[in-house]
Amino acid sequence: MTTEIRGLYGPKPTVWTMFMFLHFIVAILLLGTIIWGYTMVATHNSINSALVSALLLIFIWLSFYIAGRFGKKKANKQMLELNTFFYSIIDPIEKS
Repeated sequence: MTTEIRGLYGPKPTVWTMFMFLHFIVAILLLGTIIWGYTMVATHNSINSALVSALLLIFIWLSFYIAGRFGKKKANKQMLELNTFFYSIIDPIEKS
């Protein structure tokens, strides 16, 4: 008989949920800004404010992406330590 143990090393669920919620909010705001910009073009009004808003939201979205990649890279050492610890516990059990 064999036993399979699986593990996932990742952020706390609350951190993950907050991060995804922020991405969702920025995506909805960006969609609204694009619609706003389209209506400005359709009514022959200036789209400067919509364009600035869209660029700002894209910048915010990119900053979330960069922060996520930075956090992942920063946590890599700790994930390797957790993996090493996990195998140091499991290996003696497997060999017995």
